[in-house]
Amino acid sequence: MKRRWLSCCAGPFLALVVVAVSPPARAWRIENGDHPIELDFTEDAETDYRFAHGNGIIAPSSDPNYDPTSDNYFDWINRFEIQVTTGPWHADLRFDSALFANTPQVANISNAEGSRLSFLLQNRYVDNFQLEKISASYLGQNLQATLGDFYLSYGRGLVLSLRKIDALGVDTTLRGATVTGHAGGFSANLSGGITNVVNTDPSLGAVAPDPEDPVLAARLEYRYRQLIAVGVDGAVIWQNPNTLAYTRFQPGQVPQSVPISPLGFGSVDVLPTGSLPNQPIAGRTENYSATVEIPSLWGHGSAYAEFAHQFQYNSNIEVQGNSLYAGANGYFGDLTGQLEFKDYTRFNFPTFSSLSSTAFPAFYQQDVYTNPPNLEQIFQEESLTTRIYGPRLRLDYQMGEHLKPYGSMAFFRDDDNGYDIYDASLGFEATWQEHRSHLTLSGGYRREVYNDQYSDPGLIHATEFWFQGDVVQVLRRGYSLEFEGLHRTHRDYGFSTNYHLWHQGFDYLSLRRSRWSASVGAEYYTYSESIYQPWYLNASGSYTLTQDLLLRGFLGGRAAGLKCINGVCRNFPGYNGATVEVVAKF
Repeated sequence: MKRRWLSCCAGPFLALVVVAVSPPARAWRIENGDHPIELDFTEDAETDYRFAHGNGIIAPSSDPNYDPTSDNYFDWINRFEIQVTTGPWHADLRFDSALFANTPQVANISNAEGSRLSFLLQNRYVDNFQLEKISASYLGQNLQATLGDFYLSYGRGLVLSLRKIDALGVDTTLRGATVTGHAGGFSANLSGGITNVVNTDPSLGAVAPDPEDPVLAARLEYRYRQLIAVGVDGAVIWQNPNTLAYTRFQPGQVPQSVPISPLGFGSVDVLPTGSLPNQPIAGRTENYSATVEIPSLWGHGSAYAEFAHQFQYNSNIEVQGNSLYAGANGYFGDLTGQLEFKDYTRFNFPTFSSLSSTAFPAFYQQDVYTNPPNLEQIFQEESLTTRIYGPRLRLDYQMGEHLKPYGSMAFFRDDDNGYDIYDASLGFEATWQEHRSHLTLSGGYRREVYNDQYSDPGLIHATEFWFQGDVVQVLRRGYSLEFEGLHRTHRDYGFSTNYHLWHQGFDYLSLRRSRWSASVGAEYYTYSESIYQPWYLNASGSYTLTQDLLLRGFLGGRAAGLKCINGVCRNFPGYNGATVEVVAKF
């Protein structure tokens, strides 16, 4: 393999220096009578250098898992946002750009290894510049409207959930129009457009076009004082047949260049539409739901319930399913309880974008349009399933002013995977120094046992023990010492008569003051120690030069593996390298 250098990278690095030394102001204000115009600018510039084994894969070149395609390259990821506000009017523009240097190139694709590496490098390290988000909004008391990009989520995410999850790199908007009106106790929303995703995935340097899947959604709600609110909503999601047909090309085939976005520069290469003998058939998903919310249960709690029905069409095949989520909170003096229940009967979720999982694997798990409640730990993986149901109960008890123990129990029957899930946890929160210092410590046990959907019910599928902690100790002179950690010990029993034992977790120790922080940490993931680097050490820090200028730095590694946030999961590669980031507002 050889490297490709970009001479144009000097420009962004110079911009980083200019932003870092420029004294930012809070906002620009233009007096205009009763409606002054305010302009806010935000610059988020990040540059990375990946070391050898940059993706954490340590398999030798003789191993089929060998992958040096993330080694020894630079990237520059930049986001520049402009916001304009005057009275009830608001406009937003965000420009995203990505540049790469010293990226790996395959010198000879005629041999097997070169062909495989060339395949892995498809649609990665593509320099691009995009007008990523553009919108104009009117935000009145009884009427709100947006033309352009906006986030949209109904209820608990069963029908539609287009949102941003920074920890997973998810940032999906609907580019079109949305209108919400209020009159009396009624509110109604009507939205429509095509889906727009962030086109560059920094974790792999992967690039994908906007899926542009059409979506039409509406919600009607009636709220009677603070006693009850009832609503109905629906969404129709079509797959874009053009995007769905994009796939990878093989050595010797002539690819077709496709623009990444209609509002920018840069393109990806795919197999031309019509080159496959059997083209994928675009489908349609329809989700409809009814919701009931009781904000106050005699002053001692609240309740919410949502029932959704789903139609999915693919060619002449129609599949239907139902889902139910219900939750109630109760407050009885020092005791607080939360009871939740989910029942997803042949309800297919999440609904993915039309970006192919083979052509754009880095985007497959993050571009989702629905996200029903998971009810498990925030980090817990949940395999795709359409037949799962069961309750979860959590109890909290306030013991005096500074101590609150809690516990939770859950049981789910998963008929798709053929096992029952038992989950229990205990923990407590403690505070001192007038609540300025605190300690949170919890641990739990999860057990998956095959049920009557499996040939040998009663056998163990997997077990897991986990614990996590978070402590903040305030010191003198404005300093604080913080520790955060998570450990998981997991056993998979699907390996003949033996089980596969692996561990995953992290530990971080930080020293903070009002304007700066410094941290050291370790992450580990031992599922495949001969393929993936199991341990990673790192150091990081941040410094606030002014109220509107922040510098961050990172040196070391982050573990590979599956990361989940409330049921939305992504397979992340490992990271070994150095990062410098500047966030400025002016």
